[in-house]
Amino acid sequence: MDSKETIVGRKTMGVRQTMDPVALRYSRWSSTFTIDENLTSGFPYMAQRHPKDKLLIVPGFHDVPEEVFDPKFTPPYCDDREMFIDPDYETFPVPLNVRCLERYGEAKRLYNRQLNRELKNLIENQPTADCAWQFVRTLSYSSLWPPLHTREELKLFERGFCKLSPEEKRNYDRIMKTTFT
Repeated sequence: MDSKETIVGRKTMGVRQTMDPVALRYSRWSSTFTIDENLTSGFPYMAQRHPKDKLLIVPGFHDVPEEVFDPKFTPPYCDDREMFIDPDYETFPVPLNVRCLERYGEAKRLYNRQLNRELKNLIENQPTADCAWQFVRTLSYSSLWPPLHTREELKLFERGFCKLSPEEKRNYDRIMKTTFT
């Protein structure tokens, strides 16, 4: 089919009628309902001519044919000839590092949920509020704090948090210079 015929046919017939059923099944226009493109189906009385129109018809009238634009240059990616078919991502191979990263993130989330659930149950199963408070304090300082931070965060913490003020550093140096014998 010529591109000129395709353009003219598409303008007169509409989008749904120009596409074949296979392409229509996977296109972005596909849906559960169909659109009735026959504009005269709902208005039969508006599609009829008035009886007095017969008086105005000239018998030997020849209409000038409509000029059709014939481009001398057709770009290689003409939008009128393009079929809009949604891509099939089932055949797209996902790289291994992306799959591993996704699996790692999901495993990390599941691990954190399980850990939080177990800690919550351990805290709730303490016999008294004092025992629960001591348990939370012990866990927060001894077991949970270092593993939940990265090495960069720990270095930043050591660099800034454990730093002595100039006066404290002077006192520290004075104490360390003292020899106890």
